[in-house]
Amino acid sequence: MKKLTRIRCFVDKKKEEEYLNEMNKKGWKLEYLQFGCIFNFTESEPNEYFTSIYATDKPKVLQMTSAAVLSGYDNIPHTYDGRSNFLYLTGKKGKVDKNFISDNENRRSHFKHLSIFYKKCALAALLTAIIAIICMILCTPTIYKAIYCINNNILVEHHSLFISLFVVGGIITIAILVLITYCVLYSRLYFNCKKQCDTLNSDMKLYE
Repeated sequence: MKKLTRIRCFVDKKKEEEYLNEMNKKGWKLEYLQFGCIFNFTESEPNEYFTSIYATDKPKVLQMTSAAVLSGYDNIPHTYDGRSNFLYLTGKKGKVDKNFISDNENRRSHFKHLSIFYKKCALAALLTAIIAIICMILCTPTIYKAIYCINNNILVEHHSLFISLFVVGGIITIAILVLITYCVLYSRLYFNCKKQCDTLNSDMKLYE
């Protein structure tokens, strides 16, 4: 049986799910996921399987996994990704229902924990960006000194050191911009999930 490994990074879980189902259509079934970005596939019949991603309470992971397996799904193992309360479920088309979770209570739980995940990612990106900004501020006097020395032909023999400082400064600046971008993207996803969760809460209250 042929195997395939792909490295992909996804911010949006919905986009990740769409990617996995595109691979299913091409005849590649997810078998194992590492670090949240290394996807290991095995060959299957094209369009034979579909994959869904669900987030749930940690205490309910075993219960939900057992229910999924009893319903005919394969629970795909994933490691080293900090997503212990996420289920990656793959099922055969026509054999199992695509909507493993359809009731409002479990859907609300899914969006709730998905929003918590996005919130943590946004805060982690923001905190790292702040640390990088602090490092940049601390390096600023040295960079100014390097510019002054180069402009006045002082310590010419240390040009390589100054160039290294500029390169490091550039890398830190790019890292800050990337981290801020990720923070914005994760924040947007967080608010979208929270909105969906609030909508489900309102719907459920109407039927109480």
